[in-house]
Amino acid sequence: MKKVFLLAAALLLLGGCGVKEAEVLPSTAAQSTAQTGTQAPQAEQTEQANATAPLPGSAATGVDVINTDGTATQATAAPGAAAKTPTNADYLALYTEIMNTAKREKIAFKKVQYQEAPKEKRNANGRAVKILEPFLGVMFTSKDKAEKNPVIAPAGGSMEDFPVVQSEKGCYLTDASWVKSAGIKTLANGNTQLTLVLKDEKNAEPYWWTKRGNSLGGVFDFARKQDFDDALASMPIQNPQYDLNYYDCTAILEYNRANKFVRLEQYTHGLAVASFTVLGGRNELQFVVDDTTVITVN
Repeated sequence: MKKVFLLAAALLLLGGCGVKEAEVLPSTAAQSTAQTGTQAPQAEQTEQANATAPLPGSAATGVDVINTDGTATQATAAPGAAAKTPTNADYLALYTEIMNTAKREKIAFKKVQYQEAPKEKRNANGRAVKILEPFLGVMFTSKDKAEKNPVIAPAGGSMEDFPVVQSEKGCYLTDASWVKSAGIKTLANGNTQLTLVLKDEKNAEPYWWTKRGNSLGGVFDFARKQDFDDALASMPIQNPQYDLNYYDCTAILEYNRANKFVRLEQYTHGLAVASFTVLGGRNELQFVVDDTTVITVN
C-alpha cells in the first residue's frame, strides 16, 4: 500500500537526520489542544440557514428530518408537531442514511484523493526537509496528479472505492458519542451541507480489517497498523516505536432536497510520533500527513 510504505520510509529518512527539539507540532487532545495549519471547515462554524421548510422526510427508515433552520422533525411525529433541536445522533443518522443509500444504489461517482505533509507540521531540521521533499513528490499522490487521474465509477459498478471502502455500507458508526461536533447549512444551489467532526483516535484502522464500526474507521479509510509494522520491519532500523494520532477527521456531505448524495469531502489528519535506532543512534521525530478525499456524483 503506497501510503504505508511512504510513512514508514519517511520515518527512516527523517529520523536519520535528527529533529529540532524546540518546535511543537499540532497534536491530539491527549497531548495538546493547539492545532495549526489549514484544516477542513469545522461544524461549530457552520452557518444555519433561515429557511424553515423541512427537507423530504425519512419516516420509512425512522430517521429524523433535519430542517434547514437547524431543527429536526421526528420521523414518527404527527403532522404539525413542533420541531426539536437536532442532536449529534440525528446528524449521524442522516449522514448514515444518505451514504448507505448511495452505496446501495451504486451511484456513478468520481473520486479524487491525495496526501500532503505540510512543512509547518514537520519537526525536522533543514537537511531532513531537503531529503523529504523529493521523496514526498514521488511517493505521495499530489493534488494535481489525483485530479488528472481520478477514480471513475459507472452507475451500477463497483462501490469498493466509495466510503466506507471495501465494505458494503457507507457508514458503520452508530455511537453518536464519537461525534465531536456537527451542523448543517443551506448552500447557494439549494442543497444542504452536513458536517461531522469526529473525536481523536490513536492508531485508527480501517473497518474492513477490524469490523469495528464505532471508531474513525467506521467513516474514514486508514491503513492497517500491521502494514506499517511490516514495512518498518523491512528497513535497516532497530526497535521502532511509533503512534499515529488522528485528529479533527471531518466529513462534509452535500445532499439535495430528495436526500440524495451530491458530494462528499473527507479530511483526515495523522500525527506520526516515532522513535527508533539507526546507525547506533536513537532518533525521534514528528510529522503530519493530511489526506483529502473528494467524491462527486458523476
